[in-house]
Amino acid sequence: EGLYFADDDPDPYQTRSSVIDALLREADAAGDRFLNCRISAGDAHLSKALEDKGFQLFDVLNIYVTKLDDTASTVGSPPEDALDILEQCLDGMEWGRIYQDPNIEHSLAEKFYRDTSAWILSQDCHVTIAKVDGRKVGFAIGVVDQDTSKIMGRRHGILWLIAVDPEHRGKGIGGGLLQKFMSEFSTKMDLLEIGTQITNLPANRMYVKAGCRLLTEAHTYHRWAEPVPE
Repeated sequence: EGLYFADDDPDPYQTRSSVIDALLREADAAGDRFLNCRISAGDAHLSKALEDKGFQLFDVLNIYVTKLDDTASTVGSPPEDALDILEQCLDGMEWGRIYQDPNIEHSLAEKFYRDTSAWILSQDCHVTIAKVDGRKVGFAIGVVDQDTSKIMGRRHGILWLIAVDPEHRGKGIGGGLLQKFMSEFSTKMDLLEIGTQITNLPANRMYVKAGCRLLTEAHTYHRWAEPVPE
């Protein structure tokens, strides 16, 4: 759930290593077979400690943030509109740690995005739909981050997923969809956070063009427990 360390620790690597050892003992006792951990790219001591304990780096994210100005004239679309086109937009999707981990089959990665998106769409979220000639061809889903909003004292939201039908990719639809989403989401949120893989160049170009500011970089590690002998 969280790893927290003092800034003035005289032996930061040893402290991190000891905490991870305790974490792994509890995970093994609970029968947990898989752990994932997302950390600041600037914590080199934690990176090394995780790798020394069998964690593997599978994701490097650029984290963007942008201020939203309430200019929307519409309030978004019903969640079921995103579910209608989720399957076709997932086709050909390959970015992210779930797709890069060889321990996770492609069909299971798709199931992760399908099930997680369905769960998010049942919560406090916002949906924007892109259409071409009346046909739904893309969607963006924003999540209301209540905990961070309380800490910051400002309404904070996260772009969970933005996707376009493979038949319509490369035509500028994603950029227009992002702009429409940010305008609509501004009726609920003051700030928007976006994470995307540093290797996803089209997405990074789109966010920079939209005026999003690169805030930081994050690394995601996975650790799979060794199979239990039969």
